[in-house]
Amino acid sequence: MFVCSVASAAVGVREETTGANIQATDIALVGAELTVTQSGSVAVITLANPVTIEADTPDSVTLAESGTTFVATSDAAGGRTFLLPTVATANNGTWFKFVGGTGTQYNRKIVVTPSAGGSSSIYLTAKGTALASIRALNGDIGSDSYPTVTVMSIGTDWYVIATKGTWEAGS
Repeated sequence: MFVCSVASAAVGVREETTGANIQATDIALVGAELTVTQSGSVAVITLANPVTIEADTPDSVTLAESGTTFVATSDAAGGRTFLLPTVATANNGTWFKFVGGTGTQYNRKIVVTPSAGGSSSIYLTAKGTALASIRALNGDIGSDSYPTVTVMSIGTDWYVIATKGTWEAGS
């Protein structure tokens, strides 16, 4: 946690997305990988998104890892599987990014699937069919460097909000 105090003066804080201004004498920033720089009279605070390199074993992603980019570097014959956590409406906005990394076998597939213990589905398109999983094709990974998918939870389901490369239904 990073805390700053200003004696008897208010500090203006502007939220980047909405432009909302907040006045405070104490500011507490909570998060990993904070950087602070100075630009004139403005202190710029940057919160980095963590990146996790994942190898051969299937990974059960947790809600606490929201905002993480997972880079799959698997050389295993079956490729790399990521299991999303079970979500509820209280978890709206939880998101993860999955990237095909640079293992020695470029033709390994990447699979992203909701947790088997929940009732979640994953939607490849906003008006699409509820799917059990999505994947980057084996052959496409070799021709498309770093296939990428970003998923976000809304209600009890997962929605693909961005892709690079070819992703389809299936495991």
